Amino acid sequence: MTTQTAARDAIIDTLRDAWLADPITVGIELQYDNVKADPPGEDAAGNALPFARITVRHQISPQETIGGVGNRKHLTEGLVTVQVFTASGDGHTLPDQIAEILKAAMRNVRVGDLWFFDVRVNEIGTDGPWFNQNVLGNFRYEERS
Repeated sequence: MTTQTAARDAIIDTLRDAWLADPITVGIELQYDNVKADPPGEDAAGNALPFARITVRHQISPQETIGGVGNRKHLTEGLVTVQVFTASGDGHTLPDQIAEILKAAMRNVRVGDLWFFDVRVNEIGTDGPWFNQNVLGNFRYEERS
């Protein structure tokens, strides 16, 4: 049994742990939805520094069973999006490496009673000084009310 806050924390912790454990991403800034942060700036050559942002959105929570208070089960689902920004014009190597790290952190992974499914990559394209590629994963967990 999970709450919305516990689910969000578990998702962010899972992704942050994978991010910090990999030598490719450990030095890249990881930002979080609804936390003020600016893009990290540029390197000495004037290229945009890479960064990523995690967003967790709950979407539906249909009631799965009937019963008294505390015995009703809801199957809550949502979407986690990690926006990956790398220097525009720098090729696909770094964003693809980052996407693989994030996909591995979610694919076929269960954290307590929360599990990820339909993990995928969506190439967005160039946006100013950055190339944007998103890693998305649906998640699901049970709540009782």
